[in-house]
Amino acid sequence: MCQFFKRQLTWVCTLFFCAGLAVAQQLREGTLRVQESVENVRDAPNGRKFGTLLEGTEIEEISRDGKWVRFRVEGWIWGPSLEGFIEESLREEVAVAQPAPRLPLQDAMPRAKRLVNEQYGTFYGLHIDSDLKLLRIRLRVGDIGQERLRIRQRVVMKAIWDMVGGELNEPISRVRIETNRADGSGAVGIIYAECPVKTLEVEELSEDEWRDAVRISEDGGQSWVDIP
Repeated sequence: MCQFFKRQLTWVCTLFFCAGLAVAQQLREGTLRVQESVENVRDAPNGRKFGTLLEGTEIEEISRDGKWVRFRVEGWIWGPSLEGFIEESLREEVAVAQPAPRLPLQDAMPRAKRLVNEQYGTFYGLHIDSDLKLLRIRLRVGDIGQERLRIRQRVVMKAIWDMVGGELNEPISRVRIETNRADGSGAVGIIYAECPVKTLEVEELSEDEWRDAVRISEDGGQSWVDIP
């Protein structure tokens, strides 16, 4: 008989121990369970009621205010009953119908690079300065001499404007070519040749027309002169 009571006591102790572990684990994890058949959910302690939780619903405790518990609950709700809900198929259709906007010059950059690298030097970039309403073309040249540099400035300026001018949605009033010196020395950005867009918007740009309109800087834009 004594042995039987010892066995029973062992089982009871084990059950209490396991239950205690379960409760402790639950408290550590911050998970609580609704005990009432229906419990109101409020937007603040003693605040406005906006829903209910049924008995057995598990919630995650976030914080406490006296006897009030702020909680988080995970669940599912029927999407079409929600304002602003868009089905995945419709969302994909909208994404296809409205492609992401492309950056200025994004399409033209590879073509401009190929044009310069194949014939006129080493392409260094194509940029828009919105504040100055300026399109900047940057390239490096070798030891080609002053006269050939002038020809190259005119030809590249005209070719790239013809290539990209009609694709830009920003107002551009001038085009500038930035290079190194005509003997191949110096950094790109020392020599500028700048021309109004209206001069370039002709079918055939003669050398005289270009010379009359262009201005040159040999010190990175600090001072400017006309072509003599």
